[in-house]
Amino acid sequence: MIRSALSYQGKKNFVPQCLRRMSSLVSTSVSTIHPGVAHVMMQSPPVNSLSLSFCQELSQNLQALHKDKSIDIILLQSDLPGIFSAGLDIKEFTQPKERLMEFWTAFQQLYIDLYGASQTTIACLEGSAPAAGCMLALSCDYRIMTKNNKAKIGLNESLLGIAAPPWLAQQMIDTVGSRVAELSLWRGTLYVPEQALAIGLVDEVHESPRERALELAVSEFQKIPRQGRAVSKTLTRRKRLEHFHQERQADLDHFVNFITQDAVQTQLRGYLHQLAAKKNQK
Repeated sequence: MIRSALSYQGKKNFVPQCLRRMSSLVSTSVSTIHPGVAHVMMQSPPVNSLSLSFCQELSQNLQALHKDKSIDIILLQSDLPGIFSAGLDIKEFTQPKERLMEFWTAFQQLYIDLYGASQTTIACLEGSAPAAGCMLALSCDYRIMTKNNKAKIGLNESLLGIAAPPWLAQQMIDTVGSRVAELSLWRGTLYVPEQALAIGLVDEVHESPRERALELAVSEFQKIPRQGRAVSKTLTRRKRLEHFHQERQADLDHFVNFITQDAVQTQLRGYLHQLAAKKNQK
């Protein structure tokens, strides 16, 4: 387990005193001031896209925390301003079949490691979380989003000519209900904070999500016996995880078969070309 001392100065600044990084893309720190609380920081510029290496490294950080019995709360946050995670790295979708399989397997494992974590997990959404960024948030037990209306959250895969995987669509259904999820998925709707709160996609909006998350962790969640929290979480998530494991290979096969279709590849390459053109204009 990677440990560091964290100091809390005032209400806005969390200052690492001796932060040790597990990787270049993700760092983990454990507070000595608030025992049992771990901060997992995503730090892959420019937008925390979920590439193969990012998925693997985030999983490694989570797996290390799972083994540390002293940790009972995990705060998932971004070190990049204005963004939580922009979702899957679309460039991965244009890679050879073997790489696609490795990538999707790593993405599946990340879902297992986050959704299936025994600890209580809180997503600190200080910026946007579209597509797989939304998956990271949905996989946490509690979601706190910034009040800044520039931040948006939702599953917008349909706008790229693809669809969220069935298990991610089911997460959305479980969270906001069937009809809202159905409309959101085919429209590719991204919600501003108050809209996300209104449909139950996030649990709170706050000026400082990470400050509020730490407050909740210490003043409320840790006062509930850890075993009670863990068992209750297992009861509500076990069937979903069991089904996911049963369908994991089929999900991998479906992804690879779908994403390698000529029409889909043309759509994705066109999107990447548009992104490159916009970047060159700046």
